[in-house]
Amino acid sequence: MRYISSVEVVYGDGSEAIDKQDINKGFGGEYVYLVPRYTTDRSKAASGFSVHTSFIEDLEANDISKGDGSTLYRYIHTHYYLNNSDMRVVSSVHLREEEMGDGNTGNLNKDRGGRFLYLCWKYAD
Repeated sequence: MRYISSVEVVYGDGSEAIDKQDINKGFGGEYVYLVPRYTTDRSKAASGFSVHTSFIEDLEANDISKGDGSTLYRYIHTHYYLNNSDMRVVSSVHLREEEMGDGNTGNLNKDRGGRFLYLCWKYAD
């Protein structure tokens, strides 16, 4: 079985992107996509995700609102259990305009105006 190990933020090329959706659509700036990364090792699978906003740029992470003209930076964080063998792990991810699935982040566009957008996921059985 394949699991989601992380979600990578990429600029420009949406060929592998979740639901082929540009996160920055309607806000200007870079074309920003979320790309799932997979593993067959359950112990390396993600247990969930969150969105973090900050007025301080993180040079180690890719901003999902890059180039939109705002002073607020947005980052996706992947969360893991210490022992995934007994815990729920993510098997699929989707971008939706409403909260769905077994889990979801907060609104990726919070305080931007425009459409609501959530990173949603399902857990493996």
